[in-house]
Amino acid sequence: QGQVGDGSENFTWYFDDLHVYAGELPTSSEEFGGDIAGQIELRQNYPNPFNPSTTVEFVLPEAATVTIEVFNTMGQQVGTIANDSYPPGRHSMVFNASGLASGLYLYRLNADGMYTRTKKMLLVK
Repeated sequence: QGQVGDGSENFTWYFDDLHVYAGELPTSSEEFGGDIAGQIELRQNYPNPFNPSTTVEFVLPEAATVTIEVFNTMGQQVGTIANDSYPPGRHSMVFNASGLASGLYLYRLNADGMYTRTKKMLLVK
């Protein structure tokens, strides 16, 4: 939310999501650093909430080394879903949380050390 005006007029706007870019936008992946991050996709786990297992999917446009780690809300790593090289395409992994307590967890995908994406999942026992 914000207000702008010269004293005689006021404008109010509301944002659900805001992206700010400084400078010129890249016009190709090479200008962005040769990274394929704009095309990598980490999907929401399902089912969510889950007990005790859930499926996590990700999509790669090119081969990449992928790590997907699970963290509790204290930031402690409590599991690993994936840690390997994967070919292009859609990949599906099952995470078994039978040894974990009920609660909110975060899972973070890292591809080739260049792209990171985090999502939430809820374990309910």
